[in-house]
Amino acid sequence: MAEHDLIQKLQESREFLFSVQEDNLPTPLILERFRSAGLLNFKNSTDDAAPPALVDWPAGAETGGTYTVQRYEAVVLDSTRHINLPEKFTLKFADDVPAINWTVGKLTFGVGCTIDLSAPHAKPKTPPPKPPREGQPDYFVPGERGFFGELGISGRKAIDFTLTTFRVTPTGSLWIRMDGGPGGDGGNGGKGQLGGGTRCQDLNHLKGPPGGPGGPGGPGGEGGATSYVVLFLGGLPAGFALHPVAWSSSCGATLRPDNANGNDGTIVVWGGPGCGGKGGAGGDPGPADRSVIQRGPCYADVIVNYYVWAGDDGDRGPDGTDGRTGGCLPVVFHGLG
Repeated sequence: MAEHDLIQKLQESREFLFSVQEDNLPTPLILERFRSAGLLNFKNSTDDAAPPALVDWPAGAETGGTYTVQRYEAVVLDSTRHINLPEKFTLKFADDVPAINWTVGKLTFGVGCTIDLSAPHAKPKTPPPKPPREGQPDYFVPGERGFFGELGISGRKAIDFTLTTFRVTPTGSLWIRMDGGPGGDGGNGGKGQLGGGTRCQDLNHLKGPPGGPGGPGGPGGEGGATSYVVLFLGGLPAGFALHPVAWSSSCGATLRPDNANGNDGTIVVWGGPGCGGKGGAGGDPGPADRSVIQRGPCYADVIVNYYVWAGDDGDRGPDGTDGRTGGCLPVVFHGLG
């Protein structure tokens, strides 16, 4: 299937799932709605034919192993698929997977399994510092402000995840992890410009002008949001809906929850939003023109005379503000009956 068609299927199936959520349809109508849209090609529980044989996936999964889901696997509509995760198995996702939408026949997981939707935990690269502002203004003119530092790169959002499964084995434990990625640090501001000179010309400019202030540091990048997770699970009553609190109160990578290690069929959705990046440092102050340290008297053979001297360096630029913590998106469990 071409990538364009794959993404179209993803969008169409997500729209149908969300409309099902709003309309609160019973399971047979959910399936019929998918079938009529060409998004489903298997029989529902009201059909007379025997259910098809299930096929375990990922193939060859072993205890403690890992499987990385590729982009072409982002959309699955297959009643024969049996997601079967052995003990302490982890599903990961390739960097180019935008979202997951799976409709499968059965879900089984051993003790301590993980579906890791998290964004990469490595902080994005910091923008390079801004260069000094070159040149010099005319006499008596202060130096210009240094260049503003660049905004830090926003953290990556965790992968959105929609799963519809008509049977769930009531053993094992599964953690659906959904940490947002950290925001990148802001870039440093640039050095201020050299101040203009002074000379014996104007009684209003005895002291030279200051150097330019340093450029403000760039703001830190915003942290990445957690996943939008929607689970449609067989075995839960039709019309059942649960909106759990599924986010850590602090940002950053989360640890496995204690209740995701048992053997009672628990599914725990838990993650933390990405932390915002640090603001960049303000730029160095521009220096005053010290080619005139002190000169005077300025004129000879006058009754009233005066001196001129160099100005002050500019102020250091302010540091950038830290980036905001990422958002926390909804998590919903729905029953299919």
